[in-house]
Amino acid sequence: MKILVLIARKSNLSPGLVRISDALAAQLPEENPDHECEIVIDERGPGDAHLTDQPLSVRCAHIADIRQGMIDEHLRQEHEAVLWIDADIVEYPPDLPSQLIKRSGGGVGAPMVLLEGFEHRFYDTAGFIEDGQMACQLPPWFEQSGPVYELESVGSIYLIPATVYRQGGRHVKSPTCTEHYSVCSRARELGLPVRAFADLVALHANLPWYGEGYH
Repeated sequence: MKILVLIARKSNLSPGLVRISDALAAQLPEENPDHECEIVIDERGPGDAHLTDQPLSVRCAHIADIRQGMIDEHLRQEHEAVLWIDADIVEYPPDLPSQLIKRSGGGVGAPMVLLEGFEHRFYDTAGFIEDGQMACQLPPWFEQSGPVYELESVGSIYLIPATVYRQGGRHVKSPTCTEHYSVCSRARELGLPVRAFADLVALHANLPWYGEGYH
């Protein structure tokens, strides 16, 4: 399978996070030998507007356009899946694409996204939606017992079939959720599952450790 790996990175991202993001991405081709990973790092955003104290809908409005712009520019016919990785993810299994392809049932698959240094705390609570509710910050994160969580949306780092975009999926702003919700919704409309897996974990940067603000 040919996987388009998309990393949205602001141009002034902390050098420490740049080094970590680059090193993690560089492992993907070797650690996923049954698949071809094409890595694209795009510096069009999200930029400092993402780090304000504005409501979620305001903070995420411009990011939907950034992500959709990346899809429009970089997705080609030979790509069979897209792996989104936020630039401030600092740890994930190097064989994550292979794991998600095996487990996601042809749909959208994601690891849990926890906070670096506080690995019991869920970070991307606004991206992971279960029955209309955001994930809880502290365990139990979802109403389901797991280890497989059937969700409405995932975020931060996930694999999505390219066919979702070719059949109408677009990143659009949402008044209550992140810009991932719309493409996950389209996947579900196409009959594809949206899943997260308790034993697959990615760590989001503890941003103040890198001179960044929480968002």
